[in-house]
Amino acid sequence: AGELRYMAENELGIVGDPNGAVLIADDPFGFRLDDDDGPARMLEWMNEREPRLVVIDPFRDFHALEEKDDGGMNRLLRPRQRWAKTHESAVALIHHTRKQLPGQREVLSAEDMRGTGALFGICDGALVLTPLKGGEITIDAQFRRGAKWRRTLKLAAYGQSAVPGMERRDA
Repeated sequence: AGELRYMAENELGIVGDPNGAVLIADDPFGFRLDDDDGPARMLEWMNEREPRLVVIDPFRDFHALEEKDDGGMNRLLRPRQRWAKTHESAVALIHHTRKQLPGQREVLSAEDMRGTGALFGICDGALVLTPLKGGEITIDAQFRRGAKWRRTLKLAAYGQSAVPGMERRDA
């Protein structure tokens, strides 16, 4: 949690009061969206702080429901979706896809998310990252409104390449 706060405040330049610029749940097991009071407590925090972005990472650590439970996922996420739209903010869920098959250079998409299709139905969009060999990563983007797109980036940080930052090449 401390590393995430440091990165957000110092490397990404998020500015605010020292105790409120970045709020991080350092123990996801101390707060669960499926606890009796979990959803109400989270909405209270969001109303009090009015964040522009809420990140739940990884989503799996914040509930004990079966990922294929359509109704359960809707109960957990719809109030946060409604809050984000009302407050012109965003909620980002970090979620996982099915496992890649060994030895295949397959690029995953939103259809490959684990669990119920209700997850993608609740989202306004999805960015699916697929690591490839040679320091490349493909981003497959799908949105409710707007065109789908796919880009492959060659990561070039920490001396992995002569080019600082990253290079973009279309997939």
